[in-house]
Amino acid sequence: MKYVVRVLATFVLAALVGFALFLLAFRSRNPAIRNRMRQMNARMNEQMREDGDFKNLGQPGGPASIVHHVGRTSGEAYETPVQVIAVDDTFLIPLAYGDTADWVKNVQAAGTAELLTEGEVVITEQPEIVSADWALPLIPRKHHSMTKVLGIDEFMRLRRAAS
Repeated sequence: MKYVVRVLATFVLAALVGFALFLLAFRSRNPAIRNRMRQMNARMNEQMREDGDFKNLGQPGGPASIVHHVGRTSGEAYETPVQVIAVDDTFLIPLAYGDTADWVKNVQAAGTAELLTEGEVVITEQPEIVSADWALPLIPRKHHSMTKVLGIDEFMRLRRAAS
């Protein structure tokens, strides 16, 4: 029994240390670390897309939304999973990897993007990078703690396009 407890305690400790290292790396402002994490996330997203795991994204109650955008140099259509916080006719997207992510640059260059969120396709315009200090007072408190834990200090603000 002591052996099982010891193995379980070791597993829990290893998981906690791993999570702490992940948070430290994620909160790092080191461009090389952020770029590596962005690459790993892109590979994971590609695998999820191939496996058909994107089917619930953007749907009511789904785990995330999708931003559809066009590559600024390739002209290719892309879809990127994002967290979207709707506030009236404004959509705030936490920028976990900062404003240098390709999808952010693509949306800024185009001046527009299409969001699939809560089962609705929304055409947006006027992308703008805003600080967390600006965004946090507007969003529900349930989003505050994760934003702070992950060290997210920027959001993309998109406005619903006039119809």
